[in-house]
Amino acid sequence: MKVISQSTVLLSAIVLLTGAVAVPGSAQVPTVLLAQASAGDLVNRGVDKAEKGDLQGAVADFTEAIRLNPSYSLAYNNRGNAYSALGDEKRAILDFTKAIQINQNWGNINLPVAYYNRGISYRRQGNFKAAIEDYSTAIRLNPKYVDAYLNRGVAKRRQGDIKGALNDYNAAIRINPNLPEGYYNRGILYYMDKKYKDAIAEYARAIELRPDYADAYFNRAIVYANLNDRKTAIKDLQTAAEIYQKKGDSKNYKDAVQFIDQLQR
Repeated sequence: MKVISQSTVLLSAIVLLTGAVAVPGSAQVPTVLLAQASAGDLVNRGVDKAEKGDLQGAVADFTEAIRLNPSYSLAYNNRGNAYSALGDEKRAILDFTKAIQINQNWGNINLPVAYYNRGISYRRQGNFKAAIEDYSTAIRLNPKYVDAYLNRGVAKRRQGDIKGALNDYNAAIRINPNLPEGYYNRGILYYMDKKYKDAIAEYARAIELRPDYADAYFNRAIVYANLNDRKTAIKDLQTAAEIYQKKGDSKNYKDAVQFIDQLQR
């Protein structure tokens, strides 16, 4: 029986963040502060556009913000995220790198976020070594950076460092015991190690924390299928398919339906 493998859930780059610069009230405002205020308004407008799906418009606003304030790390970071969402990881990496080099005017984020975001882009390029280095820097700067631990764990797993991946997932769960992605990814490792009961327990915990976690239902079905418990596997797949359909995830919905068909043969 062919089992459809379900991809590991990765946390995406940080959501675009606003960062208007407050300008003190006075009769004469210095030109540099006016430029910063205008740049902040452009960043906020770019965020609004990105959230509405107008990524090209967002890039234009972030670019204009950078023209007005060339030392605006937040604008570079946000433009990098927009480029990444457009699939242009090369430009995204250049912007994250520039944000890191400037290292000022971060608004409501900080330096570890830019390293984390660049790590996401490196991972999407398949450069897991560089991704791990950036996640590690983000963690060094912010030892409680849960997302960085999770994504570093995924990158380590992709490089075959199962022990290192498990250590990172454990660290993420220690920081946040109610983190469904931590249990989900740990379940993948247990499944790979043929520790099926442990994998089922991890997926169950992930589902307990997030009842609409379709990927966890799907992966738990894979484990049950390997244990020849087709009835329970089909039940989990039906739940996963229902959730995928409600969320408009047609690809994974079709995968779940095909898997059910395979198990019913």
